[in-house]
Amino acid sequence: MERIKQENERIQHDMEQAQQDLQRERMEKQAALQKQQSMEKEIERLIDALSFGGTAIIHLSSIFGNNMNYLNRITVNPLQCGGRPCIRGMRIRVKDVLDLLASGASRTEILEDYPYLEDEDITAVLEYAASQFDHPVLKVA
Repeated sequence: MERIKQENERIQHDMEQAQQDLQRERMEKQAALQKQQSMEKEIERLIDALSFGGTAIIHLSSIFGNNMNYLNRITVNPLQCGGRPCIRGMRIRVKDVLDLLASGASRTEILEDYPYLEDEDITAVLEYAASQFDHPVLKVA
């Protein structure tokens, strides 16, 4: 009798845990869907601005959200550097700084060679690079 009671308690606990896991998964899917919808709206707005002959400087923080502290320093302008991501609207691309870092240049060396850059710009470049590998993944049910 005691064994049956313990088994029932274990089954009840497992069911509660499964319900909690299901609720958490639903919330995560909802958050990912909201983020995707927000990104789609922002992209539509930008396409509309460009389709009427205008230009748009895109601050990537408006697309990726405020999870990253320095992404507002990264801009994309279709009329500058072929539309590639740049730092604070200047003609220095994110890739240029990443290449310097990859070749072994220190932050100090980069800042000495490019005095118009700030330390936060390098942090923004690294955050941007990191954000490229962290995108929402939606599973089709």
